[in-house]
Amino acid sequence: MATLLDGYSESHQNEFWSLKAVHPSSSYDKSAWGHSFQVLGTKPKYKLTQVKFYLSRIGAITGHLVAVLYNKTGEHGSDAIPTGAPLATSDVVDMATVPNTTWGLIAFNFSGDQQYEMSKDAIYCIELQVLDSPNAGGYNAILVGYDDAVAHPDGATHAGNDSLYWLDYWGCPTPSDKLDICFYVYGEFVPSANVTLTVSDGANGTIYPSAGVYTYTQYTYSDVFTATPNDGYIFSYWIVDGTEHISANPFNVYMDANHTLQPYFSVYSPPAGDWQTPDAIESSTGWTNPAYSKDDNIATYATAPAVSGYTNFIIFTHSALASEKLRFYSHYASSDCKIDVDVYNPDSDAWTDVYEGTFANNVWVEKTFTLQKVTKMRIRFYEYGYACWLYEVDFNGYAPAPPPLLAKALGSHLAYLLTGNDKGKIVILT
Repeated sequence: MATLLDGYSESHQNEFWSLKAVHPSSSYDKSAWGHSFQVLGTKPKYKLTQVKFYLSRIGAITGHLVAVLYNKTGEHGSDAIPTGAPLATSDVVDMATVPNTTWGLIAFNFSGDQQYEMSKDAIYCIELQVLDSPNAGGYNAILVGYDDAVAHPDGATHAGNDSLYWLDYWGCPTPSDKLDICFYVYGEFVPSANVTLTVSDGANGTIYPSAGVYTYTQYTYSDVFTATPNDGYIFSYWIVDGTEHISANPFNVYMDANHTLQPYFSVYSPPAGDWQTPDAIESSTGWTNPAYSKDDNIATYATAPAVSGYTNFIIFTHSALASEKLRFYSHYASSDCKIDVDVYNPDSDAWTDVYEGTFANNVWVEKTFTLQKVTKMRIRFYEYGYACWLYEVDFNGYAPAPPPLLAKALGSHLAYLLTGNDKGKIVILT
C-alpha cells in the first residue's frame, strides 16, 4: 500500500509557472520544474512508486513528460536543487492527457528497477521534465501549479522549496522558498531483513504457542502468545528483552528488531477473607423464622424443630467463594446438644464435613476447613427433645482465582490446539 511521503497542497494549483517544452537535443540543457521533498514516513525504507503534479496545458503542445528523482544539493527549504545523475525516472506520460486550460492532478508512476529505495528523513529533488515536443515554441506550454505565498494559508507544513532547471525562460525566478509547487510523492514500505523473537516458558507456567525461536518480517507483529500459570501461581507480566513490560495476556510483540519474550508467574497469595452473610436460604423444612438466621442481628433467631435426634438441615447459599472458615452463633437448651456443619464445593459436587459436636452457647464459634471453593453451607442440630436456636451464620472468603486456561473447563477430556490455517481452534477427544 502506497504511503504519502511528502507534498504540498493542491489548494493553490490554479497559480502556475511554465515548464519550457524542449527536446533533449536542444542546445538548452535545463528545461524542468521540480521540488525538493523529505521522506516523512515512519518506516526506514520506501521504494518510490508515484509522484503527482498539478498541471495544465496551453495550446496544441504535444510530446511526453517524465518525473525524475535526484539527490539534492543546497539547503532544504531555502535553495535546494538537484545534483548528480538521475536516481530514477518515471514511466512516460503523454502531454495529451494533461487538461487544456484547466488543471489536473497528473500521476507519474515508477515501475521495475526505477522504484528507487529512499531512506526515512532523507531529502531528494523530484523534477518534471520534457522528453520531446515536436511543435514546441510560441505560447504552447505545460504549466505547473504553485504557490508564491510566504505564509501558506491552508496551514501546509511542507518545508521544501522549488527547483528549476532553466532559470531565464519567460522570466522564471531563481529557486526560492516562496515557491511551493503543488505535488505529492508516494512510496511503499520496503521490509528489512527478518528478525527473531526468542520465547521462553519461564518458571511455574507455560506459554502457547510453545517456547522457541520465531522469525518475522521486520516491522510486523509477532504471533499472539498466551501465558498459563501452574497451580498455585498467577500470571504477573511479560519480560521483554530482560525488562518487565506489560501485564496484558494474551500479548504480541512489535518486531522492529530482535526481541526476547518470557512470562513471569508469581505465587498466588489469596487475600484475607471477609465475613459474609448468606445470599439466600435454599431449604429450611421444619424450621421456624429461618430468615432470622441471616439478618445480621443476634437478637433474633431461627428455631430448629424440637426432635429427639437430628433435625432437618437448614441450607444457606452464597456466590462462589474461596473459603476455609465459617462461623455460627447459636443457643441450646441442653448442653448435650450437638451441631453438624458442612460446606458444598461445586467443583467436586460434594459436601465437606466441617464440624460435628457440642458447641459454646450464645457466642460466635468459628470453624476452619481445607481451602476450597464454597457455594453452600448446611447446619442441623442433634437434640434431646428440646429445640435449639440459630441466631446467625456467616461465610468467610473471597472471590476464587480463575482456573488455568482450559484446565477446569475440559476436566478429564484430552484437548489440543490446532496450528496452521486452523490455529486457535480446540479439538476435544472424549
